[in-house]
Amino acid sequence: MGIDNDENENMATPFFDPKLEDKFCPFIKECSLNERHRLYMGKLWDAFHRYAQPDFHKTILTNEEKSFSLMWEMHLAHQFVTHGFALCKTRNEEPDLRLDINGQTVWVECCIPDKGESEPEKVDGVEIHPDQLGKCGPIDPNRVILRWTNALDGKFKQYQKRINDGTCTPDQPYIIAINGHKAGLWYCKGDMPDLMKAVYGVGDLVITLNRDGGSGSHYPSRDSIDKKENTPISTRFFCDETHKGITGVIYTQDSLFSLISGGKDYCYVENVISPHRGDFGFGCFMGTFDYSSDGASICISLKKPES
Repeated sequence: MGIDNDENENMATPFFDPKLEDKFCPFIKECSLNERHRLYMGKLWDAFHRYAQPDFHKTILTNEEKSFSLMWEMHLAHQFVTHGFALCKTRNEEPDLRLDINGQTVWVECCIPDKGESEPEKVDGVEIHPDQLGKCGPIDPNRVILRWTNALDGKFKQYQKRINDGTCTPDQPYIIAINGHKAGLWYCKGDMPDLMKAVYGVGDLVITLNRDGGSGSHYPSRDSIDKKENTPISTRFFCDETHKGITGVIYTQDSLFSLISGGKDYCYVENVISPHRGDFGFGCFMGTFDYSSDGASICISLKKPES
């Protein structure tokens, strides 16, 4: 499992490196003061340090902008290793994680979108306070979906650059892993995962009531979300041939603190038009989805994780 390491690589510097303590970013400083968080992040680092890119440790401790995403990367890597996946070390210019699945390289690129800074994508209604679990007001569900589409668009452009410069090759599966922590998206869970509404054009649930007492329900298709004074944004990322190089998306709307506390609410959504889709074995610890559509309505079923 993983790669061979010499004796020095197995000797990890403590995650909360005392030499950098005066430079800890606010997120890391807060975690360092919580015993449960200290133990959990130390455990992750003990398992992950041998796979980390050269500047990973200093960056996660001192760079507030990147710390959340790197924490998500480290957590996901730990989950892969814990469930028997072979993890390989990567270079700075490569995607965050490289899995070896039956001799095939599978890239995983991690990100944590924020709330957005401008209209109309900015997610309002969620305020996080250090002394509270959080305060939530009205949230526009379309803005939540636009945070997913924005993150996917940014990571797709990064994928294209890596293909063009030869860092990755078109025949290698490439997966985007998104966590909703910084956008406050753990407050926005509904009947259908918002990611499905961003990649397969899933509309809101429609319930029909018949005069004879019968009822039914379905999810209609929705191709886009209108933006004020802008071109509508497509919500069919995985229905566009341009994006077939993206094999799938791992996602969670759980906060990082929920994951630290043992949360496991993450799933894998595959791209049905990708030539590299297949059974990577993620179902051993993630939920997966079956997807079908007749053009007017959409049928999606969740397969719960095996563990």
